[in-house]
Amino acid sequence: MCSIELCSIDRKGKPIAVICHGPWLLVSAGLVRGRRLTSYHTIQDDIHNAGGKWQDAEVVRDSNWVSSRQPSDIPMFKSCEKHQRFAGHLSCVKKCPFVISDLPWIATPSP
Repeated sequence: MCSIELCSIDRKGKPIAVICHGPWLLVSAGLVRGRRLTSYHTIQDDIHNAGGKWQDAEVVRDSNWVSSRQPSDIPMFKSCEKHQRFAGHLSCVKKCPFVISDLPWIATPSP
């Protein structure tokens, strides 16, 4: 998905879920400045350099974004109900209009 489509999804406030190295696409799209998110630890400098606020946590929610670090965090990542912004709108991450992942068994984008 090109950055223009990702920016449009973000502008509309639709949920965007990223895990592992997925936040690189948000960095490339110029969307991370001032936003809080997590990722695999090896790209935290890229997020900081793009103006983002990286946190070392299983799941970080910032407005319409939910992010996670790595495969061991997936159970928490999937429990979108615990995040108020997503409660009532999602039963799990699979219903996000856009899931960014470098994990081959997570669809990108999701249905």
